[in-house]
Amino acid sequence: MSGEKPKGLLARHGAKLIRNGYRIVPIMRGEKFPPFNGWQETVADEALLKKWLSGEYKTTRGPKGQERDFIYRNGMSDGVGILAADTPGVDLDIKDEAVALEMEEYVRFLLGDAPHPC
Repeated sequence: MSGEKPKGLLARHGAKLIRNGYRIVPIMRGEKFPPFNGWQETVADEALLKKWLSGEYKTTRGPKGQERDFIYRNGMSDGVGILAADTPGVDLDIKDEAVALEMEEYVRFLLGDAPHPC
């Protein structure tokens, strides 16, 4: 990598998330899901992260039975997703601050707070 700072969240935070036990996947800009099939079973390590960031990660993509080869080339500018099977969370995308606070209170009432590490 040249002297420039990586731009995407995947490049900036991926390795630390992996080291802290999170299961991550790349999320391409403008998308809401990973760019390849089978992402739900992905267990990334730093070697796989390096492949994603290299810009030459070969994989398949498309509906079952219609998969096609795909070269994932955008790693350095992409976001990072955290698979929630082992680390569930709630994401509230609410622009109205009063409504957001009310929903946060309701979610905390229903689910409680996350445990704090010792």
